[in-house]
Amino acid sequence: MKTAILWIALVGSACAEPTVSEPISAQQLLVKQQNQSLAHLTQVSETDQPVPRSGNLSIISQSEILHDGQFWTLVPKGAVLFVPEKKKENVGARPVGTLLQWRDFLTRNPAWISTNETSFDQASGDSPIPAEKIEFWKKQGRVIVAVHQGGPISVAR
Repeated sequence: MKTAILWIALVGSACAEPTVSEPISAQQLLVKQQNQSLAHLTQVSETDQPVPRSGNLSIISQSEILHDGQFWTLVPKGAVLFVPEKKKENVGARPVGTLLQWRDFLTRNPAWISTNETSFDQASGDSPIPAEKIEFWKKQGRVIVAVHQGGPISVAR
């Protein structure tokens, strides 16, 4: 019996009409938008200093280029962990052809690119990549790119 009353109360509240409020005028909306609590976000204090940036920074200069002759992609500098001698021409060249997203490029080139799932500790240099993995990469003959959850990541060395 109590369950039936509870169900009736829940269904009744779910089917109830939403509350109607008075329409707001343009002037009232403007006053609400000029709320003092948000005004400090647009003000710049004298202690705020702009972040110094070099004028020659670009995404290309901060990236490593991988290409297959027709397509190319970018990965962060430090993401390429191993390059076999026979694949050196596919890494670090000028971008020529069509730019692809990392996942699309990896899908097109599984014969010569492989990935190594990398933890944040390994990426920061706190935990080294095991030597046996590096030995395995030498036998594999593929370019190895560090990834974290599928996306390329720089590795400090």
